[in-house]
Amino acid sequence: MTQLKDAIDGSLFSGLKRIGQKPAHRPVIDAVKDYTSKNQGPIPADRVHEIAVRVARDELILEGKKQPTTEQINARAYLGAAIAGVEQPFTIAEDTRAPAKAEHYFLSGAISSRVASWLPFLPEKARHWVGFQTSHAIGVVKEVADAIKGTGYKKEDIKTDDAGSRRALKP
Repeated sequence: MTQLKDAIDGSLFSGLKRIGQKPAHRPVIDAVKDYTSKNQGPIPADRVHEIAVRVARDELILEGKKQPTTEQINARAYLGAAIAGVEQPFTIAEDTRAPAKAEHYFLSGAISSRVASWLPFLPEKARHWVGFQTSHAIGVVKEVADAIKGTGYKKEDIKTDDAGSRRALKP
């Protein structure tokens, strides 16, 4: 199981780094990194969300999508913010909980938005439910693998994952 966990972690971070090299994602990554580098301490997740969404929407429109859906915008925005959190780690302040790792929050949001965007034939509530549940399941499997590996199961990481998924699916 340790090898599986290492493979997941290794492929996840190498995959994020590979995606971060694509020109389409750099504007969001750079905007988030610029904002977070100028601010100290835990950063409000909603502020990072606003910046990432604005840049992602503008980039999608420049790429020719006349009216990108909220799910398409959030998938691009949250993926970019997650990559920014890997390239230049920062913590987010989410509600009253302890500061959380940005990559947990934003990667979960990217997953839930991406899954929801693949299901346009379903009503919005059903798309969001499937997106959230998929992201939650991935987070739980990763934390169980952490527990088996011996690095510990962190309930706070799952709460952070869930918060990111919920925020990404909000209109």
